[in-house]
Amino acid sequence: MDEDLRAGVRVLARLALTTSRVCDESGISLVQYRLLQVIAEEPQRAGKLAERLAVSRPTLTAAARALDDRGLVLREAVPGDGRGIQLRLTAAGEAAIRDAERMISEHLLGLGDEAAVRSMLRELVSLRAPLDKELRRMQREENLEAARA
Repeated sequence: MDEDLRAGVRVLARLALTTSRVCDESGISLVQYRLLQVIAEEPQRAGKLAERLAVSRPTLTAAARALDDRGLVLREAVPGDGRGIQLRLTAAGEAAIRDAERMISEHLLGLGDEAAVRSMLRELVSLRAPLDKELRRMQREENLEAARA
């Protein structure tokens, strides 16, 4: 493996760890942040959220319950579906996202040259669609394996 690539992978792992810790310091976990961020884009059914976030339903249920208990999301019945639950962001949930993103941004910008960090973050945005696609593929495979077990 190319040494630059290896070094980049290692930095990415450190970035994930520090981002997770900063999220925790903001008062929400990284999983909760991801959940809030997706709900902010559009209120969604719990099953769809689990698939989109590539987490198990029990993980999603626990995260959603914790966010609901804190008033960051509302769990609403889906009209016409007695068992369906949809999650919607509250004003407090929007504030939690802003706080986490502010803290993460400040952390990242404090790591080095601000222009270089901003440039790196802009470049990472180009990976969003392929990453989302890969997460969905991984979740489908995980669901198939669970069904076979």
